Amino acid sequence: MKDTNAQRNYKDTMFRMLFSEKRNLLSLYNALNGTSYTDTDDYCIKNGILEEFLSKNRAEAIEVSIFEYNEEQHIRNEKEFSYREGHMSGLEQGIRQEKERITLLQKNLLQENRMEDLRRSIEDEEYREKLYTEYEM
Repeated sequence: MKDTNAQRNYKDTMFRMLFSEKRNLLSLYNALNGTSYTDTDDYCIKNGILEEFLSKNRAEAIEVSIFEYNEEQHIRNEKEFSYREGHMSGLEQGIRQEKERITLLQKNLLQENRMEDLRRSIEDEEYREKLYTEYEM
């Protein structure tokens, strides 16, 4: 006996992954409605018509996505999604670390009443890097 909950979760995951891209979503919309929109920034997307359509026709959309399932494309999409997710996570971590470094530098400069250096470090990235070296940051 197959685990129907696992199948449902897999189908839902596939649906979300496939149709998170506007061009795939538009292709599905066209297939189910007999339309031929080509511009993903078209009026129907800008006005949320696709979102409304999918919420009303979710089961049918999932059914269509399963019939048109392509394992190789699925694997490529998973890899791309994972790459993007890792890339975004790395960017967020880097931004967070740089903010912490800037904050620490500013606190040090304020503690030592180095107001001119603080002002200059805000405006001049090269000077800020020199201060990071001075404070061994």
